[in-house]
Amino acid sequence: MYENGLSKKTVLETGIFDDTDIEVLSGLRVGELIITTWNSAMSDGTEVVLLEEYQASLQAAEEKAAEVETDDAQEDSAADSEAETHVLTHLAQRSLLTLPR
Repeated sequence: MYENGLSKKTVLETGIFDDTDIEVLSGLRVGELIITTWNSAMSDGTEVVLLEEYQASLQAAEEKAAEVETDDAQEDSAADSEAETHVLTHLAQRSLLTLPR
């Protein structure tokens, strides 16, 4: 079972079942989340991340990376513009280029 970010071992009493469904007679209340995947490293108290939370964190990380890329591109553009202005100013000072006023 999933509880507050951790796995929690819970004893269930089961009834009839088939290949896809299991009747739970006791040990589980409405609204409680059960863990349907298993990993050999999982035990009672193992930290667990819900799929929805994981996907949301991935999306947030992707959005942050895109934001950083945009910021970096703007900084690069500003630096390129500043360097270009410096070169043009230097050329104008040497009378090799006339800058429009």
